[in-house]
Amino acid sequence: MLGKSKPIRIAEGRLLFTASLITTEHVIPAKAGIQENTGFRVKPGMTNCTSLVSLCTVILALLLLALSPGLAQVKVGESISFPGVIEKVSEDLKFIVVNEVKVSLFPGTRVFDDSGKELKPVELKPKLRIQLEVLSTTQGFLAQRIVVKRKL
Repeated sequence: MLGKSKPIRIAEGRLLFTASLITTEHVIPAKAGIQENTGFRVKPGMTNCTSLVSLCTVILALLLLALSPGLAQVKVGESISFPGVIEKVSEDLKFIVVNEVKVSLFPGTRVFDDSGKELKPVELKPKLRIQLEVLSTTQGFLAQRIVVKRKL
Protein backbone atom coordinates (compact mmCIF):
# COMPACT_ATOMS: atom_id res chain seq x y z
CA MET A 1 0.00 0.00 0.00
CA LEU A 2 1.41 3.39 -0.96
CA GLY A 3 1.81 6.02 1.73
CA LYS A 4 -0.81 8.76 1.84
CA SER A 5 -0.28 12.49 1.35
CA LYS A 6 0.33 14.10 4.72
CA PRO A 7 0.20 17.81 5.41
CA ILE A 8 3.34 19.30 6.94
CA ARG A 9 3.05 22.63 8.70
CA ILE A 10 5.63 25.14 7.59
CA ALA A 11 6.29 28.78 8.51
CA GLU A 12 3.45 31.31 8.78
CA GLY A 13 0.75 28.68 9.23
CA ARG A 14 0.96 27.29 5.69
CA LEU A 15 0.55 23.61 4.97
CA LEU A 16 2.66 21.64 2.51
CA PHE A 17 1.25 18.38 1.16
CA THR A 18 3.66 15.64 0.19
CA ALA A 19 2.99 12.39 -1.61
CA SER A 20 5.07 9.38 -0.70
CA LEU A 21 5.92 6.59 -3.13
CA ILE A 22 7.51 4.52 -0.39
CA THR A 23 5.51 1.53 0.77
CA THR A 24 4.95 1.21 4.49
CA GLU A 25 6.62 -2.24 4.52
CA HIS A 26 9.99 -0.64 3.73
CA VAL A 27 10.02 1.88 6.59
CA ILE A 28 12.43 0.87 9.33
CA PRO A 29 10.42 0.45 12.56
CA ALA A 30 13.00 1.85 14.94
CA LYS A 31 13.39 4.66 17.41
CA ALA A 32 15.69 7.54 16.57
CA GLY A 33 19.28 7.01 17.63
CA ILE A 34 22.01 4.45 17.19
CA GLN A 35 20.91 0.83 16.95
CA GLU A 36 22.46 -1.41 19.57
CA ASN A 37 23.49 -4.37 17.43
CA THR A 38 24.70 -2.57 14.30
CA GLY A 39 25.84 0.87 15.40
CA PHE A 40 23.82 2.27 12.48
CA ARG A 41 22.22 5.69 13.06
CA VAL A 42 18.47 5.59 12.41
CA LYS A 43 15.96 8.42 12.19
CA PRO A 44 12.20 7.85 12.40
CA GLY A 45 10.77 7.20 8.94
CA MET A 46 14.06 6.05 7.35
CA THR A 47 13.68 3.39 4.71
CA ASN A 48 15.68 0.42 3.61
CA CYS A 49 14.26 0.61 0.09
CA THR A 50 16.64 1.60 -2.70
CA SER A 51 14.86 -0.30 -5.43
CA LEU A 52 12.76 2.70 -6.52
CA VAL A 53 15.87 4.86 -7.01
CA SER A 54 17.68 2.03 -8.78
CA LEU A 55 14.73 1.38 -11.08
CA CYS A 56 14.46 5.06 -12.00
CA THR A 57 18.20 5.22 -12.72
CA VAL A 58 18.08 2.18 -15.01
CA ILE A 59 15.03 3.50 -16.88
CA LEU A 60 16.67 6.90 -17.36
CA ALA A 61 19.89 5.29 -18.65
CA LEU A 62 17.97 3.12 -21.12
CA LEU A 63 15.99 6.11 -22.38
CA LEU A 64 19.17 8.11 -22.93
CA LEU A 65 20.78 5.25 -24.83
CA ALA A 66 17.70 4.70 -26.97
CA LEU A 67 17.17 8.36 -27.79
CA SER A 68 20.76 9.48 -28.33
CA PRO A 69 21.68 9.80 -31.98
CA GLY A 70 24.89 8.16 -33.00
CA LEU A 71 26.67 5.94 -35.47
CA ALA A 72 24.95 2.87 -34.04
CA GLN A 73 21.76 3.86 -35.87
CA VAL A 74 23.32 3.88 -39.35
CA LYS A 75 21.88 1.24 -41.69
CA VAL A 76 24.16 -1.23 -43.51
CA GLY A 77 25.02 0.07 -46.97
CA GLU A 78 24.33 3.68 -46.00
CA SER A 79 26.98 6.31 -46.70
CA ILE A 80 27.46 9.03 -44.08
CA SER A 81 29.77 11.96 -43.50
CA PHE A 82 30.96 13.25 -40.14
CA PRO A 83 33.79 15.35 -38.68
CA GLY A 84 36.28 14.12 -36.12
CA VAL A 85 39.81 13.96 -34.82
CA ILE A 86 42.05 10.99 -35.53
CA GLU A 87 42.83 9.23 -32.26
CA LYS A 88 44.87 6.33 -33.64
CA VAL A 89 46.32 5.16 -36.97
CA SER A 90 47.24 1.47 -37.27
CA GLU A 91 50.85 0.75 -38.20
CA ASP A 92 49.79 -1.20 -41.31
CA LEU A 93 47.32 1.59 -42.34
CA LYS A 94 44.39 -0.86 -42.26
CA PHE A 95 42.28 1.34 -39.95
CA ILE A 96 42.03 4.61 -38.05
CA VAL A 97 40.09 5.44 -34.90
CA VAL A 98 38.00 8.61 -35.02
CA ASN A 99 35.56 9.69 -32.28
CA GLU A 100 36.12 6.28 -30.61
CA VAL A 101 34.96 4.54 -33.81
CA LYS A 102 37.20 2.17 -35.77
CA VAL A 103 37.11 3.02 -39.49
CA SER A 104 38.71 0.61 -41.96
CA LEU A 105 40.90 1.90 -44.77
CA PHE A 106 41.20 0.12 -48.12
CA PRO A 107 43.23 0.80 -51.30
CA GLY A 108 40.32 2.79 -52.74
CA THR A 109 40.18 5.21 -49.77
CA ARG A 110 40.93 8.70 -51.07
CA VAL A 111 42.67 11.24 -48.80
CA PHE A 112 42.65 14.98 -49.57
CA ASP A 113 43.53 18.22 -47.82
CA ASP A 114 40.80 20.85 -47.69
CA SER A 115 42.23 22.62 -50.77
CA GLY A 116 41.58 19.45 -52.84
CA LYS A 117 45.18 18.21 -53.12
CA GLU A 118 45.35 14.42 -52.88
CA LEU A 119 47.43 13.05 -50.00
CA LYS A 120 48.79 9.61 -49.26
CA PRO A 121 47.22 7.61 -46.41
CA VAL A 122 50.67 7.49 -44.74
CA GLU A 123 50.20 11.22 -44.03
CA LEU A 124 47.31 10.49 -41.64
CA LYS A 125 48.47 11.11 -38.07
CA PRO A 126 46.82 11.23 -34.65
CA LYS A 127 45.30 14.59 -33.61
CA LEU A 128 44.49 15.64 -37.20
CA ARG A 129 41.02 17.14 -37.68
CA ILE A 130 39.26 15.41 -40.57
CA GLN A 131 35.95 15.10 -42.37
CA LEU A 132 35.10 11.45 -43.11
CA GLU A 133 32.82 9.92 -45.69
CA VAL A 134 32.23 6.29 -44.74
CA LEU A 135 30.15 3.36 -45.91
CA SER A 136 28.43 1.29 -43.23
CA THR A 137 29.07 -2.45 -43.64
CA THR A 138 28.24 -5.49 -41.54
CA GLN A 139 31.86 -5.44 -40.26
CA GLY A 140 31.87 -1.73 -39.35
CA PHE A 141 32.74 1.43 -41.27
CA LEU A 142 34.76 1.63 -44.47
CA ALA A 143 36.40 4.97 -45.29
CA GLN A 144 35.66 6.18 -48.81
CA ARG A 145 36.99 9.73 -48.57
CA ILE A 146 38.96 11.59 -45.90
CA VAL A 147 39.50 15.34 -45.99
CA VAL A 148 42.24 16.65 -43.67
CA LYS A 149 41.27 20.08 -42.26
CA ARG A 150 43.74 22.93 -41.86
CA LYS A 151 45.04 23.68 -38.40
CA LEU A 152 43.48 26.73 -36.80
